[in-house]
Amino acid sequence: MVSSGDTSESTYVVEISQHLASISLSLGEEDLVGVEENRDKLKQWLAGDDYSERSVVALHGMGGLGKTALAATVYRKEREKFECHAWISISQRYSAKHVLKCLITEFYKE
Repeated sequence: MVSSGDTSESTYVVEISQHLASISLSLGEEDLVGVEENRDKLKQWLAGDDYSERSVVALHGMGGLGKTALAATVYRKEREKFECHAWISISQRYSAKHVLKCLITEFYKE
């Protein structure tokens, strides 16, 4: 859980964002309606001809369209097909250093 304690406001906002991003993974596929075509496309893009290929796919669009929910659903189902996988959430304001730290942390979780 997130606590305000003695942390700065920006640190607190980052903590809340990360907490909310982790919650988004808890949506079940049955909670998503009308995403089958996009879900299948995303799986194809990730798979290519071979799941051993390294892939990065960016989803973009207006807020509230369900990009995170769609990505979380596909990630949950497909991640074990990859030797290495990570779930991170990148906001509009980010630093490359922070993104790399998050990736490394995710890679070494398991």
